[in-house]
Amino acid sequence: MPQPEVLIDSLDSLHREFAWHLHTILIKQYQSFRRYREHLGLPDSIDPLPVTKTLQFPARAINVDESLYDGNWEVFKSLLEKSVAPDEWLEDKIILIHSDLATKEKFDGLCKMCTIEKSAKNHLGFAVVIPGLFHLKMAVTNAFWRTHVQPAEG
Repeated sequence: MPQPEVLIDSLDSLHREFAWHLHTILIKQYQSFRRYREHLGLPDSIDPLPVTKTLQFPARAINVDESLYDGNWEVFKSLLEKSVAPDEWLEDKIILIHSDLATKEKFDGLCKMCTIEKSAKNHLGFAVVIPGLFHLKMAVTNAFWRTHVQPAEG
């Protein structure tokens, strides 16, 4: 159970946040309050996220056929060569790879081909493929269509 002082502090913070939002609504909605806009400021941060620097490695264009497993392997190999991550780093870290559904299918096939490899770099255990939002929406729409719209007995 939280200590009374902590609970009072969190309620005070909550009241300040609520007051800030009320002031914001008044300033935005009513012309007569617009003159107080410069006094509004920013809301208090309650649980701010820590600022951390992330490493980014810009990829270069390569001439490969991505519809083949070999082409996708060349893309991943090119990404790894461009990065400065040592092989030991790949053992306990992950790399998020943004792609379409066809690339994810090819990557899953590559992972199945490399299951007997020992290191994370060789069996691609470091990479997590994330489909883009457009492709995710299309997959959900397709599933909805096949489940609820297309069946005649639906």
